[in-house]
Amino acid sequence: MGAAGRPPRGGRVAARLRSARNPRELAIDVAAEKLLDCWLYEVLPGQEVVIVTYGCRYEGDGAVRRSHEHSAAGQFDLSELDGLQMPEGYRRSIRDWHRRRR
Repeated sequence: MGAAGRPPRGGRVAARLRSARNPRELAIDVAAEKLLDCWLYEVLPGQEVVIVTYGCRYEGDGAVRRSHEHSAAGQFDLSELDGLQMPEGYRRSIRDWHRRRR
């Protein structure tokens, strides 16, 4: 991974499955179980970041803290997914993880 989430020159991206906790964005304890997807997301015209999604298992104590980058954190039913504001790639990963966990 290059600087600031940008792919390294040549577009090569490496991802590894590991336990995750990213207090900078969202303080929640999870264990990553499965790599689901990876895509480029254009955050500003001509500026892309790499998005990597994992299927995760919650391992926390119930406390969730969000950063200034997020306006809310919550739990939602799968039937509410289309009404949530997010890139389609995240919806695709959520649906994929839901299918795998049945």
